[in-house]
Amino acid sequence: MSDTDLHQLFRSVTDVVVGTTLPDFTFILELPLKIAGARRDQRHDDISDPAEATRDFAAIRNGLLEVAIQNPERCHIINANQQPGEVARDIWRIVERLL
Repeated sequence: MSDTDLHQLFRSVTDVVVGTTLPDFTFILELPLKIAGARRDQRHDDISDPAEATRDFAAIRNGLLEVAIQNPERCHIINANQQPGEVARDIWRIVERLL
């Protein structure tokens, strides 16, 4: 599936599922794929999703980043490749501006 197809699919699903109830702001936690995969592999929560083996995480990531670029007033990309407290700080800085 191409990035264009994935983006169109995302828009269609969003229209049906979310409709006009989009949130005021959305945080997209951006993380390099290798690091995200390593974190996922380290989870010990006994939650497994067999579909993860066939998901195209690069396409999903690119689609989410594209949505953020097209909706900068609502979507905020957060660098998730930091300590949890730093991620929280970055999110809070955005929330404070929007209050």
